Amino acid sequence: MVLLKNILNALNVLKKEWINGNQTQNKHAGVMVVRIIMDFSEYQKESFKTWYPKEFTKQLDGKFNKGFTQALLGLCGETGEVADKIKKSIRDENEIDKTEIGKELGDSLYYICRIGEYFDLTLEEIAEMNIDKLQDRVKRGTISGSGDNR
Repeated sequence: MVLLKNILNALNVLKKEWINGNQTQNKHAGVMVVRIIMDFSEYQKESFKTWYPKEFTKQLDGKFNKGFTQALLGLCGETGEVADKIKKSIRDENEIDKTEIGKELGDSLYYICRIGEYFDLTLEEIAEMNIDKLQDRVKRGTISGSGDNR
């Protein structure tokens, strides 16, 4: 829970600083990201211990095996739960329960780890690729808009 909270806090700082273009704070936010990245490998290792079924095959061999399919559908389900909680909060005009959203985001992170492992990607690599992509979009002025390769 603490790891997820740190991740969300650091990402919020980065988002604010990118929008404001504050280079001094960007350095501080970058340190926060490095600290989180150091915790990713521990999270990935520890969370893998809870994977069921225990059999885990990384080789896709052109097929979707049971474990990969389970992880992919798990991610879809968990992100759907995040959206559903927010939808119900808007519909019922209630405050969003930050703890419940955090739990569902944590479940999503869990499945992201599992899917990444099928492609020999660590959370560090996934996070670094994403930050590189976002920073490139900011640099090119294409952070808003649509399309994967904008």
